[in-house]
Amino acid sequence: MLFNHPLQHRPESLAELEARLARPKQDGGELLALAKECVIHGHSAATDVIAKLRQNPETKGMVLYHQYLERAYENLRRDFQLENQSEQTIRDFYSLNGHMIIPAKSKSNKLLVLFATMFNNFNISTLAMVSIIQKHYDVNILILKDATLYGFHNGVEGFATDPDGIATGIQDVAKQIGADSIYISAFSLGGYIALLTSMLLPTRGYLGFSHYTDQRVNSPLLFPSPVYPTSKLDNLDPKWRLDLRPMLEKADPAIPRWMYYGGQSPNDIAHGENLAGLNTIKVICLPTAWHETVEHALSSDSLITMYGELLSA
Repeated sequence: MLFNHPLQHRPESLAELEARLARPKQDGGELLALAKECVIHGHSAATDVIAKLRQNPETKGMVLYHQYLERAYENLRRDFQLENQSEQTIRDFYSLNGHMIIPAKSKSNKLLVLFATMFNNFNISTLAMVSIIQKHYDVNILILKDATLYGFHNGVEGFATDPDGIATGIQDVAKQIGADSIYISAFSLGGYIALLTSMLLPTRGYLGFSHYTDQRVNSPLLFPSPVYPTSKLDNLDPKWRLDLRPMLEKADPAIPRWMYYGGQSPNDIAHGENLAGLNTIKVICLPTAWHETVEHALSSDSLITMYGELLSA
């Protein structure tokens, strides 16, 4: 189930963004899209585009959104500058599917596994995400990419063919690099299998953002989506189509798990509330956020603290 979308992060994405920025005229809608894309990629044009938003008659009244984007961009740029990255590094991170191992800057016994989304990002680019985390924490990072509609149910290209294989592959990587502490984190479509995986292997902690927690056949929580047609799940192995609440009820409460969800997103709310009241995962609502909870945490300057809490477990 291939997935193709203009906002999917691919090796040619930045060139396409540059072409859009070079257009002589941009209406309010295009400026909004450009501002968000510049922030997500960490592109240096973000400041100028946000300034244009403030001047455009269609968007100048959206003051709070301007400030939100500006804060997210400033906090991202503090730890990451896209223009300082090599072409090869950008190509590696923006390539679709597969896996990447990014060693810690010095010897570390910790491995953080990031499950990317079908957009091949982590709300912000995976390159920005890794740079931000490793700027603050000495940790090895494994990125798993499945830029399809399978959502990791069919594994990861060249790494594993199913969730059991993903769990085994992660442990193999940890052994290979000498890490004895495994942490897992995911956003959006990557999160369901990521949370499941955190219960299939010895892990020290889990941090999730805005993802499914119930993918049972005919689950009432699988809302229709214009981007992700949940009917595509019908083609997947029913073995892995579960409500994760019963598994979490039996999970070890000594292993800390957090899941943040957007209080303005009906889908986020449904799947977050599905895990309410458990002592094996802290479910936290960000009341003013929509689905983009990683970007929201970046704007509020709490993203680094969230990962610090995870990696100190």
